[in-house]
Amino acid sequence: MIIRYIGHPFIDVGVAVLTAHAGKTRPEDVTEDDIEAFIAEALDIYITPAMSGFLTYSVFANSPFTNNNELSKRELDEQRRATLNRYIHLWRLEQGESVKLGKFEESTPPADKGELCIFSSDPAIIRASQQLIPMIPGGNTYNFFPEANSLLPISGWCLLALLAMPMAMLASKGKAFVTHSYDYRLLIKLTEEIMAKNKLTFQMQSLEKLPNYKNAKTHLIEALVKAFRDLPNTRASITAYHFVAGGASPASKLSPYPLWW
Repeated sequence: MIIRYIGHPFIDVGVAVLTAHAGKTRPEDVTEDDIEAFIAEALDIYITPAMSGFLTYSVFANSPFTNNNELSKRELDEQRRATLNRYIHLWRLEQGESVKLGKFEESTPPADKGELCIFSSDPAIIRASQQLIPMIPGGNTYNFFPEANSLLPISGWCLLALLAMPMAMLASKGKAFVTHSYDYRLLIKLTEEIMAKNKLTFQMQSLEKLPNYKNAKTHLIEALVKAFRDLPNTRASITAYHFVAGGASPASKLSPYPLWW
């Protein structure tokens, strides 16, 4: 088994993205070939100006593959693509194997032997900051990190899930909007609906910014209605996360009420 649900909303949504993209209903059925097919598509999408701008401002603050200062320099697209490709393929490594991230190794050093992933408790591959893990402090901040270390240990497959998560996010009021449910059948259906909406956007040529859904809850309800056509008699709770992971002022806002269906 490569990926699995663990109960953390960001990881679970990323796992749902990988599962839905593969046309599967269970993450344990997702194969390495399925993951590679997703990566090939994501690499093309993430380096576009529209998606890169959204990612660096709202999800992965100042990430090396979404560097805002380089978005207008299209000659650097292949360099950013190669950097993302190295990060997104860390799931193939075992703890202790050589992590080759070029000039970014200092900001994301290999995990120490025996270190466990902060999300899954699997062996960690690297230690990361807000460049790869949304809603945590930057690499030079020591407050609120264990062992006086400014970085958090993460496994390769959890990093893959985090990098997949934005495919099921909406840009809402300049922030990232993502929904999670512990009913994983419902989560898959919601993810499929939002991914389908995003796919239409990603197909637009010369798009400079992603659509800003000012009333994202309306789109969530629309996705819920479509999802429950296939899931009658289902009762589940849903939490909507609305956040910005900007380096200067990361902030989040949950839906003001639990969404019950």
